[in-house]
Amino acid sequence: MRKFNFFSEISVLGLVFEIFLISFVFFSLGYISNKTDPLLINSEINILLILVSVVTLFYGLFSGLLIIVITSLGLYHFYKPFPYNYFINNLLFMLIFSEFHFFWNRTLDKLRKQNEYIEIRLSELTRNFYALKLSHDQLEKSYIMKPNSLRNVLNQIKNIYLQNPSHAEEELLTIIAKNYGIKKAALFAKNEKSFSLSYSYYFTGSLNEDSRVLEDALNTKSPSYLSKFEDIKKDYLAVLPTYDASDKLNSIMVIEDMQFLHFNKDTIFSVWVILNYFSDFKSQADYSSDLIKKYPHCPSDFLVEIKRLSHIKKKLGIKSLILVVKIKKSGVETEDINSFISKNLRGMDMSCYKENMIFILFPLVSYSNIQPVIKKIEAQTSARFSFSQGDFSYKVLEILDSPFKTADYILSLIKNESD
Repeated sequence: MRKFNFFSEISVLGLVFEIFLISFVFFSLGYISNKTDPLLINSEINILLILVSVVTLFYGLFSGLLIIVITSLGLYHFYKPFPYNYFINNLLFMLIFSEFHFFWNRTLDKLRKQNEYIEIRLSELTRNFYALKLSHDQLEKSYIMKPNSLRNVLNQIKNIYLQNPSHAEEELLTIIAKNYGIKKAALFAKNEKSFSLSYSYYFTGSLNEDSRVLEDALNTKSPSYLSKFEDIKKDYLAVLPTYDASDKLNSIMVIEDMQFLHFNKDTIFSVWVILNYFSDFKSQADYSSDLIKKYPHCPSDFLVEIKRLSHIKKKLGIKSLILVVKIKKSGVETEDINSFISKNLRGMDMSCYKENMIFILFPLVSYSNIQPVIKKIEAQTSARFSFSQGDFSYKVLEILDSPFKTADYILSLIKNESD
């Protein structure tokens, strides 16, 4: 829980000082108003309990215990005999408030993690959708001029990074330049305060950080190009920034020269999609590199989601499920069935297949929530492929708090089926 004050975000000592300061102000006001009853324990309203509740609900158990200790010293000093009933009453309420604080913060953490995951998946799905749209537009409009579709370029870059990560950015720039008529360009990585050259393609010199095109690209967080500025004759043709799923700037691509027929919005935005796709895929592959190396035959994006959801399961206990569908009917390709099912899934769900088994990932759900979805998938698939009873069977797995255990169990199912 974020604390909107100065000391509580610095250290425990700052928090202790703040509690002492609050207690001192309370004692001072009480002493000024009534010297014989400075803690106001004889008033009709338990004002001290209000202070204990506010501090405990806001800061938690440690602060609640601290203020109880401070007030008990005040009770011991100012009141004879010591008011045990009053003290125990405040102590019990403090424990109740601290428990509420714990569960409230835990609920907030769960919601925060769920929202972070949803935002990441939404960002990825949005970029993939835009890539698919651009790819189809290119196939319709300019297949002769650009024989490689955008999807082919993306898959090519993806394979390059998995096979040789150290040279992936160099290959990325070369592939983009050859497919989109770029003559001079460079990739600059974002450091803490400036940019450093990663790779260049016939580009000489350093980055001009006074460039108007560069400034506009960073301000708008989108591609900027020279034709947007009527009063500038010499500058970069285009600057394309790349951001990760958390909206953090990773790098920029500077285009200094390109073929005239290729210099248009469609080309610039296509290159931008490729750069952002590579940035997302790189962060995903790095995040799940241990899984990808151990299970090279599993789809990398599926492994990335398993690792993300395993981490959420381990940290917050939020469940995610995998539906394992087994197809027994011969004469029907599992790839066709998987393609049909994937088109009818919800936004964040994803699927992959191996042999005659299809694995469908349902993030952040319980079994009761996906029962209607499972019945819908079974009904639609059976109707589409004319399944009889027994051709379509399934089991539901819960993603464990270890991604390796989850992946091992999935592979054991495939191995048992093969045997």
